[in-house]
Amino acid sequence: MKRNLTFFHTICLLFVFCLVFTGCGSSSNSENPQTPSIEKISIVNEEQWNESFDLSNINNFEYIWSDGGYIDMVKRDDSTLYRKSDDGTSIYEHYYVHTQTSYYHYNKVNSGDWTKSVISKNDYDSEFSEWASDLSLKFDYAEFTYNSQIKKYETESYSLSGMILSDVSISFQDYKLCSITYTRNDNEYSFVCDYGGVELSVPQI
Repeated sequence: MKRNLTFFHTICLLFVFCLVFTGCGSSSNSENPQTPSIEKISIVNEEQWNESFDLSNINNFEYIWSDGGYIDMVKRDDSTLYRKSDDGTSIYEHYYVHTQTSYYHYNKVNSGDWTKSVISKNDYDSEFSEWASDLSLKFDYAEFTYNSQIKKYETESYSLSGMILSDVSISFQDYKLCSITYTRNDNEYSFVCDYGGVELSVPQI
């Protein structure tokens, strides 16, 4: 996987995407400032913490994952998975669709046109397993301290599969994983997720 996207490009893309994910940010009512906002629950216990990292059973969500210069966007509704990846030199777009009888893969080629092919159930399931494994970060609940001022769980240093992460911050809203940020080898990594409201339309071929 190439990782030569400039740091500035990464930050700009993350800023744009984070504006989209309003469900994980603070909200306000500009039309009626007297209306109190509903406080979302940001504290979880250990069981809720562990369950929140498994998105495989959630049918409607979208997330942005910035992996030190590589950006991956995934959207999922009840029957379709959309994935867009940007490594700084190329952009890849795919749809994986499940109907009552068949499974399809839509791929955007270099010309900008879309291709459509029939795939097996195993291939479809494999793609879902791949993005699920991308989120298989195993953070230990006991290693984090809740910061009530910023409503996030934090630790200054964390060892993950032999990697040393620094300034790790994890947030939840309504018992769901909302964001992860950390630094490794002077690169900033970020994950932002929002739930519900995703309606995907596949290309007409």
